Amino acid sequence: FYGFYGYDSGNVTIYNNTMFNNYHGIYFVESDEGNISLNDLSITDIYSLFLHSGSDSSTIQDNIFVTGKYGIYLKSNSSSNTFINNSISHHITSGIYVKDSDSSTFQLNTIANNSRNLVLSSAPSSTLSHNWMSNASSGVEINNSDSVTLTNNTINATTTPVFRAENATSITLYNNTLYNSAYINGSDSAHLEGNNM
Repeated sequence: FYGFYGYDSGNVTIYNNTMFNNYHGIYFVESDEGNISLNDLSITDIYSLFLHSGSDSSTIQDNIFVTGKYGIYLKSNSSSNTFINNSISHHITSGIYVKDSDSSTFQLNTIANNSRNLVLSSAPSSTLSHNWMSNASSGVEINNSDSVTLTNNTINATTTPVFRAENATSITLYNNTLYNSAYINGSDSAHLEGNNM
């Protein structure tokens, strides 16, 4: 059923494992400061990686997440998690979905061939830098998420606009490459500089 299930646990290290044909891959509930690295998760029914109910301050690095409903899903005040150099692909709902969780950091990830590549919903103070996103119906969607910063990302998608922000204050886009347009609605104090669109 689970590749790994952690409940009310801290400082768990999950390193260099192969997990496949599970209902859920790695599933954290109320579990903080995990280190998840160099794992290969494939053919997961629902979540390749799920951080839920205040699962904070974990580092997820150098993993491969392939095939499932969601690649990475953060929910219910799972905050201050960092994602570095992961590959997230072939998920039928979303590659990355962050809901009701703040201060996520995404850096140097490859997010491709998902239905929707990245969604931030009520996910303020998130930072995205040097990520590569392509081959999805949507690139980046932000709603009800203030103070989100995107720097040096490459974003492509099959539908336009590839970047969409709604009801999100203080959005910053700096030095990104967007293969089509950006759309911002109901979002005050947006700052766009040095982007290629």
